[in-house]
Order: sequence, then C-alpha cells, then structure tokens
Amino acid sequence: MIDKNELTGVITKALDGSKMFLVKLTVSNDNVIDVQLDSCESITIDDCIAVNDAVHEAFDQDGDGDITASDITTVYSILLGN
Repeated sequence: MIDKNELTGVITKALDGSKMFLVKLTVSNDNVIDVQLDSCESITIDDCIAVNDAVHEAFDQDGDGDITASDITTVYSILLGN
C-alpha cells in the first residue's frame, strides 16, 4: 500500500513554488489515489498533469485515481495513468 505521508510529501514538493495547495488526499487499500488541489488563481490541466507525473515517477505505478482541481467555474479531473 502507498504510504499516505510519503505521497503527501511528493505532492507538496510538486506544488512547491506554485500558489496551489493540497486540499484533500485519499489512498484506498487498492492504491487508488484521489488528490484535490486548490489555488487562489486558476489551475490548468497542465498543472494537474505535472502532479500526476510526479506521483507516477515517485511510486513507479499506473494506478487509478483522480487529480481534481476546482475553482469557482470549472472542475478538471484527469485519471491517473492516462
């Protein structure tokens, strides 16, 4: 099982230097990872992909899950592994 504290560190490092922050992180017993990000500014698909890539690089896996970024008008979600 993926260690949630280690995953939090990877995501925090990936967000370093940006105005984004981690809102919610869940890891299921089957290693399905769900990440919710937010920012005072907009979050793009490319931002989500960068976090996705950091997670894949650190854990060398093609797991299921979502990285979701929301603002007032838009919610983006990408499936980890795509």
